[in-house]
Amino acid sequence: MDIHEYINDKRYSEYCAASIQERVLYTDTFCKLNGETENIGRLYLTDSSLIFVMLKRKKEVIEKRMPVNSIVNISERHDFGHLSNILILQQDGSETRAITDYKQLYDKLFPSAAQE
Repeated sequence: MDIHEYINDKRYSEYCAASIQERVLYTDTFCKLNGETENIGRLYLTDSSLIFVMLKRKKEVIEKRMPVNSIVNISERHDFGHLSNILILQQDGSETRAITDYKQLYDKLFPSAAQE
């Protein structure tokens, strides 16, 4: 089974649909959340949260939520074609890393900066 088959797994799709109650502004796939190679899934940006929903070890669905107003910076570390190893820094100093589309996520998180 490849990454797209895991992401399209019925349990996973049902979980995502039931779990996210807010309007979704942006969604994308991600992998290697905080360096764990077995973590793959989808990220969702809502008005108030950045949500990582992943299949851990290809069978357990896990959710990590991050308040949007706690994100102070997002930076690109390495380029993997259209995907990048990104670093998200929060106000409390905590860091989250994932491989996803940096430009699209940045533009959605900081729309006023993207327009300048």
